[in-house]
Amino acid sequence: MHILLKVDTAVVVPVNVLPLIDDTDFKTIDSTIAYDESGMSLRWNFVTTAGAVSHTPVTPTTAGIHDWNAKGQGMYTLEIPASGGTINNDTEGYGYFTGVCDAVLPWRGPTITFAPAHVVDGLVSGTDNLQTDAVEISGDSDTADNLQVILTGVGGTGLTLDSIVVSGSAVGGVIDIDNDSGPGITIVGTNFGIASTATASGVDAAGFRGVALGTGGSGASFEGDLTGVSSDIIGDITGTVSGNSTHDAASIFLVDIDQVEATAPTDSLCCMVLLATHSNTRDNANKITVYRTDDTTEFAQLDYTTDQNADPIDGVS
Repeated sequence: MHILLKVDTAVVVPVNVLPLIDDTDFKTIDSTIAYDESGMSLRWNFVTTAGAVSHTPVTPTTAGIHDWNAKGQGMYTLEIPASGGTINNDTEGYGYFTGVCDAVLPWRGPTITFAPAHVVDGLVSGTDNLQTDAVEISGDSDTADNLQVILTGVGGTGLTLDSIVVSGSAVGGVIDIDNDSGPGITIVGTNFGIASTATASGVDAAGFRGVALGTGGSGASFEGDLTGVSSDIIGDITGTVSGNSTHDAASIFLVDIDQVEATAPTDSLCCMVLLATHSNTRDNANKITVYRTDDTTEFAQLDYTTDQNADPIDGVS
């Protein structure tokens, strides 16, 4: 029989693992042994987690600090306080009673493990979680290039995840995007924004800025104002994505053409805008010459055809 109990608290523990048996016929259960029974000799045998062994005599009491109680069928218990007794429940380790008295055979109690409260609650009660840290998971020192380095980002390349879910109750928390102390994803109530460390808001070489995710929950919206230029996001893009709806198409009309004209193909919206605002048929015969927004750099030369019999356009509505 093995028992797991919390350390640093008063407990009542079994004195014997089997019923106390009469020492004359070796079979009769004795349920009348008193705390001050003649010849009573009770010892608490204890081994600490460091391996220190002790055998301490204990005098049972009634209405005292080491109360002896008969539980029926030859079973007995003894109280062990957290402090102030001959023996105390104040150290992690393993203990059991041994004893003898007149009229019964010698006995031994069950082994009892005394562990921190969260261990007992985690393993037995199910009301707590077992505690650990990155160092213990890695099985190495906190300076080694193992799991704790990946989790903290110190000296490592970071942890790649498909998604990161952050509790909305973690107000004030920050997830640093590239381990440079900013910008980071800042948790503000149930809003998750990407913090800016520069004076300009928007997207630039330092990373995403000024992006926020609604208030969370069903049908949450993604709203943001991305300004500036980066290798991935160009221009000033605004709009709203709510639930499963499509992006606000008006957003694309807020992109400055001079931000995309250097790489845009001729079949792009950029070309259409330049064709309407920066082109002529004078500079190249039988060609429409399309210029970039500086009206000097040629964007493209487009072929065109004419039909002299076609009716002229006399209005647009």
